[in-house]
Amino acid sequence: MYPGVVSITVCGTIRTQPMMTMDKIAFSAEQKDRMVGKVKAYVNEELQQDIGSFEAEFLIDFFARELGAYFYNRGLHDAQQVFNEKAEDIGYLIQELEQAET
Repeated sequence: MYPGVVSITVCGTIRTQPMMTMDKIAFSAEQKDRMVGKVKAYVNEELQQDIGSFEAEFLIDFFARELGAYFYNRGLHDAQQVFNEKAEDIGYLIQELEQAET
């Protein structure tokens, strides 16, 4: 098939649709400030090193770019599992609503 296109078979018909991609990870200024504080504190406590806000932000950007997809994919996997469990629950609830046929 074509790059960036997913083929899906529905009722014997092959349908193609563009593949969705993960957007670049972006955080608000407040979120970034909190993360910078956490990174600086961690490096100081665990490695006994003082780093500046620029260095901490650089590390955050690196981890987001290089490791973000792993966390993102795990989140998608967890969300899919919750969705499947809830869909199964709804299926059981619908079966309970069925009326006896006479």
